Amino acid sequence: MVYRRFLCIKDAVACINDKVDLIAVILNFSLPQTTRGTDYVCKLKIIDESHPEIPVHVFAQEIDHLPFVAAVGDIIHLSRVVMRIHEGDVYAIFNKKFSSFALYDGKDVENFQPYQVLLRYEARKHDAMIIAGLRKWLASSHVIDEPNFSLLEEINEVDLVNLVCKVRKKFRCVIRFVAVIPWRVEDFRSPDGVYRVKFTLEDPTARIHVYSYAEDGEKFFNGLSTGGLKRKLKELLGVPKSDDDGQEEIEGGARNPPWVQCCLKSHSIKRRRWIFDTKLVG
Repeated sequence: MVYRRFLCIKDAVACINDKVDLIAVILNFSLPQTTRGTDYVCKLKIIDESHPEIPVHVFAQEIDHLPFVAAVGDIIHLSRVVMRIHEGDVYAIFNKKFSSFALYDGKDVENFQPYQVLLRYEARKHDAMIIAGLRKWLASSHVIDEPNFSLLEEINEVDLVNLVCKVRKKFRCVIRFVAVIPWRVEDFRSPDGVYRVKFTLEDPTARIHVYSYAEDGEKFFNGLSTGGLKRKLKELLGVPKSDDDGQEEIEGGARNPPWVQCCLKSHSIKRRRWIFDTKLVG
């Protein structure tokens, strides 16, 4: 297998079964998922000036070894990915044994330090020049029309921003639900019937508390019955179940909450955050 140090996407798609390095803009990305085995996978779509978008399938043994993209339009350096073709469609495979990556802000023209790297990643002298060129191209093009996702640490920073001019801000995040108060679904509503639930959310950057309240709570809990809400809450919190019928909980078992998309709003003066425009399905 040939290893080609750096190629634009146009040249890389002709190097089937070779290892290549790519630096490109992220057009889209999926939530982490488990494979049929014990690994995790996420999928990206990347683009550069030379070629339309191509998919990248990223495999990792640990979920923390997957790229956690802060926003569509950020830049990824993929090292030693393998180019493949299936039914005429070319894509790149990130191999957990030898591939690596680094993620860069797509808009910050001054910063050339990655905000996430895999341990075996090695930067090169001319990477900054390529990244600067991609940022310039991205700023003058209209290839990005996807909604951005925010990191929880960025939501925390909003409280420090001008309290007069920036009272409320909204975010779309990829997070996990790790705790809820009150625990009993029957206690989610106040005596006058208003939802008032506090969740703890996390992503790789931070852990925060958010509320599901009143009308936003009505939308989030989606009219589910008490039984249905109990079931969805256990799924959301990653409560383990037995392998027999999937109904019985495993007492003391390790929880593994799924990664989900969620919209949050933050009020700088009240210093609180709420779930909004988000709905539990099923």
